[in-house]
Order: sequence, then C-alpha cells, then structure tokens
Amino acid sequence: MAKDKEPQSPDDERNDSDDMRPSADTADAGAVAGDAARDGRQADSATDPPAGKVTDSTDGTEHPWGNVFQHFHGNVYAAGGMFGISSATAPAPRITGRLDEAEISKIVRTYAKPTGYDDAAKALKEERLLILTGQPGSGRRAGAVTMLDGARSPGKPLVGLSPATTLEQLAERAFEDGYGYLICDMFEENLVADLADYHWRSLLSNIRRSKAHLVVTTSVDSSLAKSTAVKHAFWQRPPAAEALQAHLGAAHVDRGVLKQVSEALGPNYPMADIETIARKIAATNDGGDVLAELQDADRLAVAKWLDDVDAQIPAVLEVAALAFVVGVSERVFEAELRHLKPLIPRFATGIDTETDKTQAEIDLKFSQLRKIRNEHPLLTVRQAPVAGGSGALAVRQVDFRAPIYRQHLLSELWNRLDTEFWDTMRIWLHRIVLEGDFDLINSLAIGLALLGLVAPDEVIDSYLNPWTDDDAIWSELTAAVYVVWQMGMHNELASLALQIAIHWAGEGSRVERRAAAFAFSGELGARFPTEAVKRLTQLAQQGELLAKHAHALLFATLAEQGADAAIVLREMRRRMASETDRPSADLVSDAVVDLLSIRDTRSGRPSVALFLIANPLRAAEVAPLWARTLCLRPWRGNAIAALRDAIGAIEHGLSHPVDLVRALGAAIGTELPPDERIELRPELLSGVQDDDANIRKSASRSKPARSQVSASLLEVFLMACASPPPKKVRPIHD
Repeated sequence: MAKDKEPQSPDDERNDSDDMRPSADTADAGAVAGDAARDGRQADSATDPPAGKVTDSTDGTEHPWGNVFQHFHGNVYAAGGMFGISSATAPAPRITGRLDEAEISKIVRTYAKPTGYDDAAKALKEERLLILTGQPGSGRRAGAVTMLDGARSPGKPLVGLSPATTLEQLAERAFEDGYGYLICDMFEENLVADLADYHWRSLLSNIRRSKAHLVVTTSVDSSLAKSTAVKHAFWQRPPAAEALQAHLGAAHVDRGVLKQVSEALGPNYPMADIETIARKIAATNDGGDVLAELQDADRLAVAKWLDDVDAQIPAVLEVAALAFVVGVSERVFEAELRHLKPLIPRFATGIDTETDKTQAEIDLKFSQLRKIRNEHPLLTVRQAPVAGGSGALAVRQVDFRAPIYRQHLLSELWNRLDTEFWDTMRIWLHRIVLEGDFDLINSLAIGLALLGLVAPDEVIDSYLNPWTDDDAIWSELTAAVYVVWQMGMHNELASLALQIAIHWAGEGSRVERRAAAFAFSGELGARFPTEAVKRLTQLAQQGELLAKHAHALLFATLAEQGADAAIVLREMRRRMASETDRPSADLVSDAVVDLLSIRDTRSGRPSVALFLIANPLRAAEVAPLWARTLCLRPWRGNAIAALRDAIGAIEHGLSHPVDLVRALGAAIGTELPPDERIELRPELLSGVQDDDANIRKSASRSKPARSQVSASLLEVFLMACASPPPKKVRPIHD
C-alpha cells in the first residue's frame, strides 16, 4: 500500500483524560434495523440502503446515510460480537491506546523470559528505544510489555501507538515523561537508508529528552530493522515447558504431562496459545485432550476426508460452499449450492457434462446429499430455533461438526485445488453478494477472512478490489467492509486490514473512501480506535458525506468499551476548537448532535447514556459537546431532545441515577453561560408532559420507545446545571 498523507489527530496516550440538520429519523435509524436483525427479519425497505451504484444523489436530496450506516452495524451486531465465528478465542488485546493495567500485570506475571531477555531489557533502559525483530507468534508483544513495565516510571502508563505511525511522525511527536510506548508490527516505509537513519536518530534524541521508553516490533526481514542508528534484539520463544510453567504458576501438574505437551508443541509453538493450553492442563492434570489438539487431529480429519473423496463432485462443492455459507437454513444452503452446479464445467474440465448420462449422475448425487449428510464426518445438521420465535419451533441448519473444520477446510482446499476451482468460487460468491442477502454476506465475509489467513492476495485481488470499484453497488461495498472487519479480528490479519482501510481513506476512490468511513466506524475502529478517529476526521475534511455520521457510529461502537469512546469525544472537542470557519463549524455541529443522539443498535438506548453509565466520572468530557449545541439555535432542539433522552435512559439504566444526573448537570452548567442555563429550564421541561404521547407515536411508527424521564430527575439536573462549580481552565487534550 502506498503511504498516504497523515491526518491531524489527538495524542494517542491521552485516551482516558478527558445548514444540513440531523433529523430525529436519522438519530433513531439504528434501532429499527437493530430490532429487525434481532428477530431475524430483514429491515423494512425504508431502512435499507438504496439499490444500484454507490453514487451521490443527483436530485438535490440527501441519501439516508444514517440508515445506510445502520444496515452495516445492525446486521453485524445481530450476528454476535464475533460475527458468528464459534471457534473464536478471547477478545484480541488492545493494540493502540492506553494498555489496561490488569492486562499488563497478567502478562508480566505469566511471562517466561527467553534467552536474550536481560540484554534486551538492559538496552531498552539505557537507550530508551529498542527494535524487536522476530517471527509472528514468538511473543514479541508480551516481551515488549514486560520490558516496558520494568522501564517505565512508577504510576506512568504503557501506551500502544498505531502501527501506521511513520518514522517522521515519531521523530516529531511529543512523548510524555516516564511513559512507556509500544508499536506492534510497525508498517513498512519506502525510505532510503540515510533518511531512515536520520529519523531514527531524531526519534532517539526525542525519546531521551522526554525520559520515555519506546519498543517497536517488526518482522525479521523488515527494512525498519536494518537501521544501524538504533539497538535491535532478535526475539525468540522461551522453551515451551518454561512458558507453560509460568502460566500454571503454583498449580500442581504432573511433570510427565508437562513434558509430553511441551514436546508436542515443538520449538515454534504460538505463544498466544500457551495460556489456553495451560488452563486446560490445570483443569484436568491430564494432557490427553491437549495432546490430541496439538497433534492437529482436526486438521488431519479434514485432510483425510479430502483424500478419501479425491475431489469428487458434489462432495467437495458441498463443503466448500458451507465454508462460506454457515448459519442459514438447510433449504437456503441447498439453494445456494444448486447455483454451483452450472459452474462445474469451469473447473471440472475432465468431466463431459454435456452428455445426458453424466448430467443425470451429477443430479442424482446432488439430490442424495441431504440423505447422507447426517453421516458426514465433517458436516452435521442442527436444529436451530426460529428467529424471533418462542423456541418451540426449529429449522434445520447445516454446520460443521467442529467449528475449526471451517478454517482447516479452506486452508486445505487452497493448497489442493487450482485456479479454475477458485475462479468458479469467485463467480459464485460474487453472485451471492449481488443478490444482497446481508445474512449470507456476513457469513461469506467470515469465510473470506479465514481464506485470507492462507491467501491474503486472493482476498484482496478477487474480492476487495472489485467490491470497491467505481461501479460497485451497495451490497458489494457492504461485503468489502464486512471482510475487512473480519480480518481485523484475526491477530494475523489485523495489521493488513488496517493498511487496506488506511489506503482507502487516504488514496482511494470515492467508493473506497466510503468503505473506509464504514470500516473505521465499526469493528475495525473498535480494534484501532485512535487510528479510526484520525482517519474519520481525515475523511470529513476531504468532504466525504458519510464521514459526517461516522464519528457518531464509532462512538456508539465504543460506548461501553471503557475509555475508548472518550477518544472520539476528545476529537470532537478538538474539532470544535480548531475548525472555526462557518462551513466546517456547521459540519462539526452536525457531527456532535449525531453523536449525542445516536442509539445503540442492540438496546435502542442512547449511546451517550450507555457511555456515562459505564464511565460515571466522565460527564465533564461530554459536557462541552452539549454546551456547544445548546448554545447554537439551529442545533438546540435536537440537543435538548438528546439530553432528555439520555437522562431518561440513565434513570431506567441505574437503580440510583441521581448522582450521575447531578454530575452531568453540573458539568454542562459549567460550560454554559448563565443566561443559557436559565433558558434551558422551560425547554427541557416542556417535553415531559408529552412523553406518553411521544412514546405511543414512536411505537406506531415501529421506532424504539424513548425512555420516559421523571420531572423530579430533570429538576435534579437543572438545579445542578444552574449552580455549577467554577470552571477549570484545561487544554483540549486533557
């Protein structure tokens, strides 16, 4: 990917300090599609994205961008946090932003130091900058965290910086005194050696002046690791037995079991798996199940079945199709499988499908698939409750007997079958996307991400690139974004997914910029929140219409993820202070009202209320946004409605909401001029008497009922707002 211009952004480490008018319909768009996704229905046509090419409106009217965004987020959330990957492991660790102290303590406590650790730790303390090179899965991140924990000043945090940060930016940025900084898998740059050395030396001087410490991890063959201006350390795994023992701690485990498992792991074991393996051993003190897994019994089962069937049709087509279409009824799956039948001549060139006899044989085998499916060694049929039903009724769904079979199958098929087969699959998958069934597209995206583990170039060239061409339609754009989201959930592909989205945002076409807005506002933004905020601001400044709503969607994605959502709030405050020309200021005000009004796609509650409930000490970070929009008359009405909704949601979300509502009132009052505090009272109270009617009206339009708020709680807010504590002068990035 070519390097794009870096946008302005808030400081990464400070993520826990601190006339187009949006309509109510846009603010509420989330819950309609969200409700539909939860009960298994397609969203109503009113909330579906427009058909046809991804182009701007030519008739002067606005596209329902909020509804388009919701088509992405509602469908994804309906499938669960991991998009239906039942074999998914624990949530991926934070890559950027302030690292959680509990995670740091756990890493340090369970880390087995490999050969060379002490020398590397000494070099970091002396030089303050260190490059760790090594193979993926060698434990570079855990080693870096452990060393930085020992090098940082007491009470100072460890901060992950974006892998997209350039050497020049690192050399010019400010580092906080005593902090520890980490960049995992830093992106390659096409710099001549002398220029790279210059930036490294500048960075080294900068780090030393600030008395901070920085570790950068890269691959062994990275050009970043070739500079002689910086100390390097080649990282390797500790012996498997030592790594397991470190995770087992004081747990008593038979030494024979530990030896057997260590030998089975081999010298190139993945460090990320050690914790899970140790937990399984400690639970049973028996390595039998673990040994079976380590011997790759699941992969061998898939390989053996493929050897036995010898690429017979339709046996291979059935499992290949299921690798991309899981979680649908047996009837839907078989319908999609039938679409593969006419494509057989494209890859099975040795079969004369023109003869009636051959065609009859193929038809017969296809018709017998259901009958023999229950005895299939890789597949099974499960009874799944009807979506939105009572659970008494169920539908048959085809699935893999073990979820991991899906990944192994795609890997084996890629290694065994030629280009003609994968060209056929490409035609079939493109047809599914063109039909626009978003449940199938979601499942298809999971399969392509798994394929990306062994063939990332195939995924990019055959799918992502055509789905973001200038003539792409909405379903193709959706598929591209879903695939990038899925790739971002795999540690092995997260960096690549980020690179793709950054390229879309910085150097892409109009369609690619829109794909970037979607990607960074959702699951990729959850993995890289600081980078997402930077890129969404970049897109907004480029005039991308979708970016106007994207910060709000990212905030909704992050609202309950600890301090991450505060990164978006801080960026909104920075933009309010810096983008002062009238057109830019109006767009920022639009974005702020969107953020204050947006609703969680699963619960239908205001995301800002969920954020405050999860982070009750952060009311002061929301207050400047409300104060701005309350003072600007074109946005005041929507800001008051959002404020009333948020207070109502807090009332219904907490058993004792008074303290939080009082804190919110005081924080907003501190930001408001005295006359605005007075004028707020009648307008905020004016809607209370109409709540019952509003709720009935919303219900009649199939919109989520707003949380009714009591007049007494509004009084608590207004009294705190009327007499706030003195305002403290603070910088934007506090």
